[in-house]
Amino acid sequence: MTKTLIFLDIDGTLIKPDQTINDRRLPSSIRRLSKRGFLFGLNSNRSLEDVLPIYRRFHLNGPIVLENGTYFIFRKKKVFLIKNQKHITPRFVEGLLRSFVKQNKLDAVISVNDSVKVLASSTTNTTPLLFLANKYRKFTGSIHILRYGKRDRVLAQKLVSFIKRKFRRDKLDFTVTRTETFGNVIFYPKQSSKGLALQRLKKYYRNYHFYMIGDELSDFKAIHPIGSFFTVGNAAPKVKKVAQYIAKDTYTKGVVETLSYLGKVSL
Repeated sequence: MTKTLIFLDIDGTLIKPDQTINDRRLPSSIRRLSKRGFLFGLNSNRSLEDVLPIYRRFHLNGPIVLENGTYFIFRKKKVFLIKNQKHITPRFVEGLLRSFVKQNKLDAVISVNDSVKVLASSTTNTTPLLFLANKYRKFTGSIHILRYGKRDRVLAQKLVSFIKRKFRRDKLDFTVTRTETFGNVIFYPKQSSKGLALQRLKKYYRNYHFYMIGDELSDFKAIHPIGSFFTVGNAAPKVKKVAQYIAKDTYTKGVVETLSYLGKVSL
């Protein structure tokens, strides 16, 4: 009998941009399906430190894909997909941002911190211009640019171009982009991939059908070769176009709705 393994995206799917949820029923939905043999994992760009509280909060029981598929956690062990990967230190990221701010003559606060906690607080609302980088990532980078708490997507795109040029000069083989959901700048090794991680996990879960619930095209691309893609109601039209199931509700509510659907149609 085919079993079910559901991967959940975090930002824009489980959690709203302000780091909150909009439905408290999700843990009970997950517990109910877990008793029927469903497994629940996370497939995220985030670091392990950022992900573990979410994993525990929602009572998940499956594998965790981290930092854009650079590595995953299987039965509490780290499985790395890229050997001899360069560590990205907080000092390295801070140096990138200081160079960008200086070159563009910006009056800005640079913070390499627990970005999840900072974004969930109200402190960003009083800062004219904030460059906020996540301090926990070890192989990738995530940078938020906020003006009085609001995303500056234009400046973020400018930072993308700056980092791309610097990485080319330094011969660092990284992808640099801006996310659709939050507009933050992320960079990760070109060899890494959420999809590659899922393909590697297939050998550990041979009798499972993989599902992915997400809100971006990258989520669809990760699961498309090996499983089924469902999306929440807040996803962009181009994402909904490729989904096999589209929730009417947004964010956490959409996940609860999708799990209800899966619970009815799965054996």
